[in-house]
Amino acid sequence: AKTFRSVAEDGKDGFYKGRIAEAIVEVIQSKGGLMELDDLAKHETSFVEPISYTYQGEVTVYEVRYSVEVSRWIGDD
Repeated sequence: AKTFRSVAEDGKDGFYKGRIAEAIVEVIQSKGGLMELDDLAKHETSFVEPISYTYQGEVTVYEVRYSVEVSRWIGDD
């Protein structure tokens, strides 16, 4: 509930800076990731239309983008 309250009151800064950001970075670094508080503070979101395919008019499948940078931050090999 504290997290939702922070985001509701402070907008994106309530997530990307301060208490929530510190908790995210702490967990990621404890798992060997390289993310720093500054990485979250400088984050900019851009929305792009994902590649999709609809099979037989019933099921639509969308691409999932997972960048190498994210992998390095969270400690995946």
